[in-house]
Amino acid sequence: MLFSKENSSISESPIINLCGVSKSYKLFQNNRERLKYYILRLLGTNYGKDFWALKEINFSVSAGETVGIIGVNGSGKSTLLQIVSGILEATDGKVQVKGKVVSLLELGAGFSPEFTGRENILFNGAILGMSQKEIRLKEKEIIDFSGIEDFIDQPVRTYSSGMYVRLAFSVAAHLDASILIIDEALSVGDEAFVRKCYKRLEDFKQEGGTILFVSHALSAITALSDRVILLNKGRIVMQDIPRVVLNFYHKISNSTEKVRNDMCTKKSLEAINGDDTDISNTYHEAARAWFDKGLKSETYTSYGSGEVIIAEPHFCTMDEKKVNVLVQGDTYFLKYRIKLSREYNNFKVGMLLKSSSGIELGGYFSIVSNSDNTLSAHIKEYEVSFKFICNLNSGVYFSNVGVSDGSIDKANYLARVVDAIMFKVIALPENTSTGYVNFIQSVDIV
Repeated sequence: MLFSKENSSISESPIINLCGVSKSYKLFQNNRERLKYYILRLLGTNYGKDFWALKEINFSVSAGETVGIIGVNGSGKSTLLQIVSGILEATDGKVQVKGKVVSLLELGAGFSPEFTGRENILFNGAILGMSQKEIRLKEKEIIDFSGIEDFIDQPVRTYSSGMYVRLAFSVAAHLDASILIIDEALSVGDEAFVRKCYKRLEDFKQEGGTILFVSHALSAITALSDRVILLNKGRIVMQDIPRVVLNFYHKISNSTEKVRNDMCTKKSLEAINGDDTDISNTYHEAARAWFDKGLKSETYTSYGSGEVIIAEPHFCTMDEKKVNVLVQGDTYFLKYRIKLSREYNNFKVGMLLKSSSGIELGGYFSIVSNSDNTLSAHIKEYEVSFKFICNLNSGVYFSNVGVSDGSIDKANYLARVVDAIMFKVIALPENTSTGYVNFIQSVDIV
């Protein structure tokens, strides 16, 4: 048996119950204000500003149920899991949890880099509540699951990051529990190991275990969840079967913060009042391209021979407005400037669009040649412009740009920028296409 369970089948009795749960933190402008707060709070003097990470959270989870929690960054997901796990105490409200809980919140917390992997299994298992006898009985199973048998007696400081999280997940996943709480701990190691982790969770669920988990991987939410809770600014917006919640989440996740908050408030009021008013009009108001300063590529990488310099890669609208949030179906330019250090007879300029996971979705190379009088010996700087229709579905994407020497058989880059632009695409609510690209023009049934 993978886990010890108190329930062998799904039950309607709540095993987790939250009633009116709120969590606030004090925010201070400086250390002086913080010191005044701690010294004078007993006298009733109030310094600092209250920040409510969670506000009036109400939900329950039945034994054997798997509930996924989603929301944009800062919506309160991790705080909620820490309160259910007992790591944080709620400011207001009541939390009831029945059964032994194992929390996979920060993999490897308590690992010592100087100890070997085997020694860390013993110490980390003890920290997580296992007896020495339990650890010894499961030691081989933990090592085999991690797949790092050849390095188990080496100091953890010599491990790669992938080996580290493999071992950490393996220890946590072999604890006896009836409730498993997970915070973004499913993206560990290579695809084969990730699949092994999912299989273990599926087995845990099949045997009656209760799972409460946070993930930005919506495929995992769909695959594992019986129900999904959507949070926004510390409040529950909606909770329903995965398809219903994810459809709404796709509509809001690529909107501006103001539009997202307005839509979530409207949806919450609909749930309270029993109203099912269409939110399409609100979303249509946001269906325009704009520039989001928060979309900055952290993996921007440039290289080349040094003979050509690429500068200012960006998207713009037909009226030359610089944007990085694009609307599906609209036409845009991808532009960048190239600076040449010498004359060329011909070369190629190119672009590539790809998913956030690196899947190449489409690109284009165009030969620039003296034969059509495009190049001039007196001009050493040019603007490259690719005109395209954005047929991508909602999501976050990246673009590469490059200049090569013009050879047909292989690309010898004079200059290239990988992940030059990070951008979003938004689609209207009526869009029902799947995958990365919307290539369907119409559907007829005759």
